[in-house]
Amino acid sequence: MINFRYHIVSLIAVFLALGLGVLFGSSFIAQNTVKVLERSQDRLGDRNKGLRGQVVNLQERNSGLEGFVEATRSLIVKDALKDRPVIVLSFEGTSDEVLEDVVSTLALSGAKVDALLEVSSNFDMSSAERRQQVSLALELSGAASELQGQAASRFAETLSGKPSGILQRLADSDLVKPREAAGVTSRPLTNLPAPGSAFVVLPGQPNKGLDDGFLIPVLRSMSSAGAVLCVAEGGVKPAVIAKLREENGLKIVTVDSVESPAGQTALVLGLRAALAGTYGHYGFGSGTTSVLPSQGG
Repeated sequence: MINFRYHIVSLIAVFLALGLGVLFGSSFIAQNTVKVLERSQDRLGDRNKGLRGQVVNLQERNSGLEGFVEATRSLIVKDALKDRPVIVLSFEGTSDEVLEDVVSTLALSGAKVDALLEVSSNFDMSSAERRQQVSLALELSGAASELQGQAASRFAETLSGKPSGILQRLADSDLVKPREAAGVTSRPLTNLPAPGSAFVVLPGQPNKGLDDGFLIPVLRSMSSAGAVLCVAEGGVKPAVIAKLREENGLKIVTVDSVESPAGQTALVLGLRAALAGTYGHYGFGSGTTSVLPSQGG
């Protein structure tokens, strides 16, 4: 006779069987899963090891190529700008190391660096105080919205034309600061620019107000005036150069990756090409003509 106790025992047996089934089943699945994961991990480990080896090989190869370019730089640029007067314009935030490398490369080319000038970021005219400072130094007048454009035009005229003393006034107002570097004997600011001067421009950290409102208008005006210009920035995504490369008709040489020996070589050869009437965009970033100008440039 089936009683209540029998039902209790039967239910316990059923639940115990279910529990054991789930336990053994999950253990079986887990073990298989673990084995699959272990095999996948082994394959990924082997692949990563191979990729690490490729990275090491590429790094060694890249280092060798950079060493080759560095070793041949002096041979390539030697006398390319012999006795050519050059003015180097940098900005607040321009790397000291890049500036020194550029000056060293210009020296190797035989160029005569007449001045290293650091241009103040106050030319962004972002405050009434800055507008007043620039206006007094350049003797400007007019609406606040027009002052930056006037400043860009006056600055470009100063660099593109005959010595006018304006650079000295800008220095006296702390808007332009002469810098020193080994092997550079600066001319007095009142005697700049010398006839036939070429210009190297090294923008600083991105500053939309300074770049769009002052620097790029200066470069456009100098290009129109026939000045020989090379604008050089570090990296393959330079802020100012990217905008210049989008404009048609500018007679300006641009060089990205100027922190590298290849970029420094392109700077010298690009200036030489520009002196012969050929302009291009050199380096490794987008919008480039080639890595280096042709030797015939």
